[in-house]
Amino acid sequence: IKKMNTLISIGYTGCKSCYLNISKEEAVKRYCKQCNIEIQDFDEREYSIRIFEFEDEFSAYDIWEII
Repeated sequence: IKKMNTLISIGYTGCKSCYLNISKEEAVKRYCKQCNIEIQDFDEREYSIRIFEFEDEFSAYDIWEII
């Protein structure tokens, strides 16, 4: 049996942060901390939040690491 993984992406086109196998609430909390946004000021309607479930592979247009 293959394990299902969950990938949550938050942000704007070309500038998204991705979180693997954590809750949506934890992903939003980390995103807010990373972007210096007060959690109470985070409005889902202003950010693209996508949740993908996959076994062990998925397709991507591009991927990179910001250092």
